[in-house]
Amino acid sequence: MASISTYGKGCRRIHFTRADGTRQTVYLGKMSDKGARSILFRIEAIAAPSLLIVGSEDFSAIIERHETLSETMPNAFAVLLDGVAHLPSIERPDLVNSLLLQFLDAFDGEDEDEDGDED
Repeated sequence: MASISTYGKGCRRIHFTRADGTRQTVYLGKMSDKGARSILFRIEAIAAPSLLIVGSEDFSAIIERHETLSETMPNAFAVLLDGVAHLPSIERPDLVNSLLLQFLDAFDGEDEDEDGDED
């Protein structure tokens, strides 16, 4: 069960119940009702492997959204970088690049069969 509500000056949030029965709220910011509904029904459908990176010193709402997305998206890989704030790729480019390379390497050749041919 999910619902969309408005708070502040036109900001949207989605309330939903997880499979385990816990309630969760995701804050989307300023967005039309149509846009919010579109996102609500698409998050769980994202099947592509996704790397989600957030800094431990970022805004609490961003960290909460990161946690929600990592639990909602079936193939999400979540990383919380200690001591990093809102711009991980600028604050720790070496670490973010390393994470990206590891993530991409994990899926390199995944669509190839034993002979090296793509399926």
